[in-house]
Amino acid sequence: MHENVLLTGRLQGMDHQAACELMAKRSRGAGKFVYGDPVIIHVPVDLPEGEYTLHFEDVSIPVLHKGVLWIVLSPAPGDEAGRPGSPSKRGWGPVALARRMLSDRRKKK
Repeated sequence: MHENVLLTGRLQGMDHQAACELMAKRSRGAGKFVYGDPVIIHVPVDLPEGEYTLHFEDVSIPVLHKGVLWIVLSPAPGDEAGRPGSPSKRGWGPVALARRMLSDRRKKK
């Protein structure tokens, strides 16, 4: 079983470093939490486009900033739905995932 969580992370790259907020699926692994399907939802507006590394909860993932999008370039450890190309084919793109996570969060309140 997994739960959707709001986390604080750090973006590093393009000679910049900045805090960010992200949503991710969290499940319990062997003695620790495993995170998957990260979606960056809030960043400073002045970050230039390019390649960055997203760091959160002892996880580091390469991401690409293009326009208003933040695209995860490789799956997080334990991320079953993160195979390249598969999320968008199944309707699990970053916008759909963020909406689903927000909806799940509202239902719990």
